[in-house]
Amino acid sequence: MVSNPTLARRRRRWSVPLALGLVLILSSVTTPAQAPAQASAPPPPGPVAAQAPKTPSTDWMVRDVLTSLTRFDQDGRNPANKVSFELPEKAVNDYLVYALREHPRPGVSAITVSLLPRNELALSVEVDFDAVPKSELQAVPEILRPLLTGKRLFKLNTGFDSSNGTIRFRVRDAKGPEGMAIPQKVLSEVLRTIGSRQPESYDPEKPNPLPFGVQRVWTEKQLICGET
Repeated sequence: MVSNPTLARRRRRWSVPLALGLVLILSSVTTPAQAPAQASAPPPPGPVAAQAPKTPSTDWMVRDVLTSLTRFDQDGRNPANKVSFELPEKAVNDYLVYALREHPRPGVSAITVSLLPRNELALSVEVDFDAVPKSELQAVPEILRPLLTGKRLFKLNTGFDSSNGTIRFRVRDAKGPEGMAIPQKVLSEVLRTIGSRQPESYDPEKPNPLPFGVQRVWTEKQLICGET
């Protein structure tokens, strides 16, 4: 639930603690005005094969939270108007699709997150290594280098700690292309390299400030929660 809601629609650079493992998604997004409704085309004549209805996107839930947090920040972060929120896993994943489509991130082509209790996360991240200079991956051994080309899927089990307006991630284990276990030294270098290429120069090995006066975030089963 979000307190102090607002209908303001504006372009805004935002940061939100949806751990990516390989990179914290920090996107500059535009919350678009609602498009006018369009009349649906008449169905074609004759029998039509039944199709499953498309599940509506819930990315608007994240955008509404960001709008409220933006207003809280712009209004001077008045303690009397605190903002708290709960976002379901589907809304987070729908928003990640939206954010990457509207504002592509260097080296990251797709992300899916599973929200687990006690600040634990399972992540699937598709990394585009064609956007990462190989000269910046000196720690990668020669035997692994042929795998770090093109778009490759990484699976990570991660967690985070959050307090006093900061968040810090930790990676418990990671698997790369073809299910190969990724050594910690190699993973750290990949994380730093991709994080440094983001506009915000995210460093996954250090505490990072939460935006908009958010003081802490936490997870429950299929939920991420936060409060200012």
